[in-house]
Amino acid sequence: MATTRQIFVASKDGTQICVDAKGDPSKPCIVFVHGMSTGMGCFDEIFADPVWVAQVFLVRYDIRGHGMSPVDTEDSSKWESSRFVEDFDAVIQHFGVTRPFFAGWSYGCSIPVDILTLHDPTYLSGLILMGPLPFVAFHDAVRPAALDAVPGITNYTDVALFKSATTTWIDSITVKPMSYSTRLTILGAVLLQPGKAFNVAFARPQDAETLPRVAATGNLPLLLVLGKHDRVVYSPKVREYYENTLQWVGLEVADIDGGHAMWLDSLDQVRESVLGFVARQIN
Repeated sequence: MATTRQIFVASKDGTQICVDAKGDPSKPCIVFVHGMSTGMGCFDEIFADPVWVAQVFLVRYDIRGHGMSPVDTEDSSKWESSRFVEDFDAVIQHFGVTRPFFAGWSYGCSIPVDILTLHDPTYLSGLILMGPLPFVAFHDAVRPAALDAVPGITNYTDVALFKSATTTWIDSITVKPMSYSTRLTILGAVLLQPGKAFNVAFARPQDAETLPRVAATGNLPLLLVLGKHDRVVYSPKVREYYENTLQWVGLEVADIDGGHAMWLDSLDQVRESVLGFVARQIN
């Protein structure tokens, strides 16, 4: 029976991580992880879709320092790579899930680096990376216009600049105008994020050897979901990194008619690509 439950789960360091789940826990689990400065509400359309709910167990959570999972931005120990792993571990352990699929978007796609540094690739059933930032220091993947917006988004003294930069960035993540409620949900998450969280989240060190090591094992299938009209991440460069630089064994690519948040433009295409990928791994 499909159910919805939003709760708080304690991570190893005591941080309260806000989690939401929907569907049947006996089905394959996909854990959705949002992008920088947003929150799990960006996936509302997926969680409201009866086809997704019928086929998989949907889990999502607010990354520490985002949404309803606040942490102290002055305490560097709260932002270590291992903390992001402990959060993910706590979420799936709460639901009794083993070997979930990890579905990240944008900055959220950097978190598998942390997870796979401490866990074997078989800890996950597969990676689903949507408009990914492969790791936090991979700035070449970000388009100049998106980088140019960062000073305004992180300016908390000039209200006019912050508002202009933030709304411009939000409006750039889709091709067609998003619904008013979705726009408010994403904007609200950005406005409520602690001031320094953006910078400290990008500053965490990651093991540069993790992705090359895992890519060669053939033990972790990967689906790249790329927006053909992404104005935030440069999709061809991301694809080249996974295909040619890493030569990821078990890589699949889905090119979607959409922008950076491509499920808000083409939910049907994303659903078909992701659920098809999941089905191929479990059959």
